[in-house]
Amino acid sequence: MKKLIIIILILLVLGLWFYTEATKDAVKTTGGLVIDTATEVGEKTADIVREKVTEAKNNE
Repeated sequence: MKKLIIIILILLVLGLWFYTEATKDAVKTTGGLVIDTATEVGEKTADIVREKVTEAKNNE
């Protein structure tokens, strides 16, 4: 009976470990997507600001 309990505990620990590893990978992927999106938005915003500054300089 003790062996069965020990085996069940080992399986639970392994299951939790695999779950946490999968969660870490998912968070890394999601974090990468957020960073990529933020970078893209930042680049587009910088382009718009450059255009507006250039227009303002040309209008002076």
